[in-house]
Amino acid sequence: MVQFRSARPEDIPAMVALSDRVFRKPYQTSMGEAYSLLFSEENAGNMLVAEESGQIVTVVGLLPSEIHIAGCTLRVLSMGSVCTDADHRGKDYAGSLVRMAIEKCEREDVHLLLVSGNRTLYRRNGCYEAGLIRQFTLTAEQARQAAGHGASLAETMDYVEARDLEPMLRIASSGPARYVRTKAQFARLIRGAAVCSNGAMTQRIAVRRSGEETLAYVVYGLPSDHEPGRTPFVIEYAGADQAVLELLRDVMEQHRLERLRVSAGGERSALGEALASSGAALRCEPIPGTIRVTDLTSVWQSLVPYIQEQLGVETAAQLSCTRHGDGQYRIACGEEWITLDARGVLTLLFGGAPWHAGDTLGPLLAKLFPLPFVNPNNLNYV
Repeated sequence: MVQFRSARPEDIPAMVALSDRVFRKPYQTSMGEAYSLLFSEENAGNMLVAEESGQIVTVVGLLPSEIHIAGCTLRVLSMGSVCTDADHRGKDYAGSLVRMAIEKCEREDVHLLLVSGNRTLYRRNGCYEAGLIRQFTLTAEQARQAAGHGASLAETMDYVEARDLEPMLRIASSGPARYVRTKAQFARLIRGAAVCSNGAMTQRIAVRRSGEETLAYVVYGLPSDHEPGRTPFVIEYAGADQAVLELLRDVMEQHRLERLRVSAGGERSALGEALASSGAALRCEPIPGTIRVTDLTSVWQSLVPYIQEQLGVETAAQLSCTRHGDGQYRIACGEEWITLDARGVLTLLFGGAPWHAGDTLGPLLAKLFPLPFVNPNNLNYV
């Protein structure tokens, strides 16, 4: 008899063991170490498991957090480490737990479910790819060109936690789209090196400093002896555009890298333009993973300060967002309105206003969307 339930702290060793069997090779860091916030006693009650004959056979990892977008706060639930023991696959245990996770989002007024995958399992439960993020692949010469040739008194240094953790957290907390992190959480995310652990890569951090002031930082992954053919890539960065560009140049020179992958969302348009102007190879991709909006009306209410700032209080008051039927929403202004399903909601929020929105409603929505958004494949990756 199978039981679907929330996990308990005493389940963590079995959950980690199952995740390691499914996702890890012997030379890779244990999931429990790499994802220490996820597999922690304080988070156990958010995780979901299927238990059969006293054995945990399926895990759905869930980690609640908040993100700031355009000055507004949204509650999110990140989903990852979704796995089933090989002897129990084909029974839809993961599907049952994913549906429980969606019910949890609705019950706890979570705005967004962020899933680190795009399997059919997620799409058939209303999780879809959305938005666009620009992926650049730089050569060393292109990195030098993007950084420019002006003189700078700043220096690039390797990360030292005692010196750099707090100023890095301050820099990360000033971005237009960011995860909310405490100092303790930030330190654990850095130490866990979750993204690099997935590819048996080595995580490094470089900071750009001018005197006692930290200007920017870059977290990046380098190939290890276990998988030497992987392309080095940037996991996360924050700070002034020019300082970030100088860090990319210095990182490539320090490690003598032939190429380096770095992403730029819409909120870093100036940095993206500098990378594009250097001639770096560019590929536009959806925001990593898939997203499910729990209730657009709740998201809309949380975005009211942003909507009022962009449109003015009087004009913002003319817009309405209401729910119609199962998963259908109507956004209206006067006599003009559009109806959106789950995919349409994501397209509006992270892709922009649909072309058929109307002569009055369309321009208003175009001023609001797409929203800047976090890159889920950063240190907060689950």
